[in-house]
Amino acid sequence: MDLPKVQGAPATSDSSLNYQPSLTDELVRVLYSLLFLVLLPVFALLLWRRKSASRCGADGECWQRLGLKLKAPANSGWLFHCASVGEVVAASGLINRLLAEDPQLSVTITTMTPTGAARVKQLFNTRVQHVYLPFDLPFCMSRLVKIINPQRVVVTEVEFWPNLFHQCWRRKIPLYIVNGRMTEKSFVQCQRYRRLFLPALKKTRAIGAQAQRDYKNFLALGLAPPQVQLTRNIKFDITLTEQDRSVIEELRKKFNASNRPLILAGSTHEPEERVILDAFKIALTQFPNALLIIAPRHPQRFDDVFELCQMSGLKVVKASTGNVRADTQLLFIDTMGHLKNYYAFADIAFVGGSIAERGGHNPLEPCMHKVPVLMGPSQYNNPEICRLLYECGALQIVNSSHDMARWLQKWLTSDWQRKTAGKRGGIVLDANRGAVDANLRMIYETS
Repeated sequence: MDLPKVQGAPATSDSSLNYQPSLTDELVRVLYSLLFLVLLPVFALLLWRRKSASRCGADGECWQRLGLKLKAPANSGWLFHCASVGEVVAASGLINRLLAEDPQLSVTITTMTPTGAARVKQLFNTRVQHVYLPFDLPFCMSRLVKIINPQRVVVTEVEFWPNLFHQCWRRKIPLYIVNGRMTEKSFVQCQRYRRLFLPALKKTRAIGAQAQRDYKNFLALGLAPPQVQLTRNIKFDITLTEQDRSVIEELRKKFNASNRPLILAGSTHEPEERVILDAFKIALTQFPNALLIIAPRHPQRFDDVFELCQMSGLKVVKASTGNVRADTQLLFIDTMGHLKNYYAFADIAFVGGSIAERGGHNPLEPCMHKVPVLMGPSQYNNPEICRLLYECGALQIVNSSHDMARWLQKWLTSDWQRKTAGKRGGIVLDANRGAVDANLRMIYETS
């Protein structure tokens, strides 16, 4: 595979092969493994409870989390670890590029959640293999690495698993962190358990930081260039596939709402739905034909949120069972996987996890459709993205239902202001593309 011709850091020597952890560092990892083993029954119980509550299914998950019933790929290839839905979506551009350049390439993706597994299947179908990431115990991770036998291992964002990293280092398998995220909270935790996490990070070939904050925090932990590189955020490389366009056309027929103001609240958490419903009712007094769409982040909350929507007094339709009618006021999304395509129909988007103190989900999906964004103040998952969008006016911060209602009414009253804000978001998105190329260059030059 040819090296992409992109701007990036110069080629580096492999510091991970030269690294030797101290006896104390290895003792700490052994103690961590023993503690993990002691707590394994608790983790297993939590896994069983989640499986019982999940709406996505989790066949084989319990066995695979123990490193059992893992299927070897047809040939040695790449292993990607993506914790859940957001990481799968972020890594999809990089994985699609690899598959486009080498259709015969073997790719295995591990996730930790059934929703992440469902998104892998939706995005890639049979082009990749999915398994659940085993518990971070030496035996489990050794089984994973031995059976998958990857040429390279790529971990996304903020997933630091000491025994996985150790097994790759011990077998001299190049391991990379792409779209590396090191928030202030993660930095404090890594500093607190420095003897555990710093040796694990030093066993990587290279780390691509997604923003200046993350780059500086990795350096402050004790890592150094050229092992740490600023490769920017691959979320900016989001695109619409032909499958996405086909889904959008299907949804267009289902909606039948082209002449109505449409507000979409995506990836919501409790109590954001209550805030949104209150704000929407205020907006309805000025825009009585407006339509609200609510898409909760987690399927296990579908029943509770749908009940809340019914109790609001609005006329509600479930996406899985009905079409939008002229008198429908609220469309409830009780399916997974097509949120970014629903944004194509929105006039205004609220991106969840931002009032609920979850760090905020990805606001670039509505920006791809030139839709202006509202978010709460919790934005630590994507601070640089949110800053750029806020500074250009494509994103506004709301703290309450009254804040939200004010911006809904302002943007729905002025088509020019709303469309200008949406276009600015699209400009920010286009201006910051290129992280997929930068990360590939980092990987190829350090392999």
